[in-house]
Formats: sequence, C-alpha cells, structure tokens
Amino acid sequence: MMHTSYGFDVLALVGQLRFKQHMIIAEITEEFAERGVSTSERNSQGVYERYLTLLRSSVTEFVKDILNPAEDQSSVCIRVGPSG
Repeated sequence: MMHTSYGFDVLALVGQLRFKQHMIIAEITEEFAERGVSTSERNSQGVYERYLTLLRSSVTEFVKDILNPAEDQSSVCIRVGPSG
C-alpha cells in the first residue's frame, strides 16, 4: 500500500488483534511493544485505518464479483441466515 512503511503482515496482525481478540488501540500498541516495536497509539490508529482501507477494498471487489455474475449466468441467489 502506498504511504505506509508497514507490510501486509503487520496490517493483518492489527486486524486480528482488533477483531478476533477485541483489543482496543491502546492494547494493540502494548502488543506491538511486547513484540519489540516501539510506537504510539496515534501510529497504531493509523495502521488500523490502513487495515480497514485494505479490508474495504477486498470486500468491495468480492461483492462486485457476486453482484455482477459471469455472462453465462442469468441470476444470482444470495442467502442470508442459517443454512439448512
């Protein structure tokens, strides 16, 4: 991604910490420190925002693929709710 010095591995880590482990930005900053990366909460917030940008772009492409079926398909069925 442009304008960031962090790799995708760091962005993915921030997403995992935030959404799977439900950490707040201050806790993510502490986790970085425990891993040897000294940073501020403001910088951690910026990395989190980059993660959201990456997530948004990947979801947008996925939704476009679903809503714009291949030419040989005549319709799309999207199911919401439990399967079965």
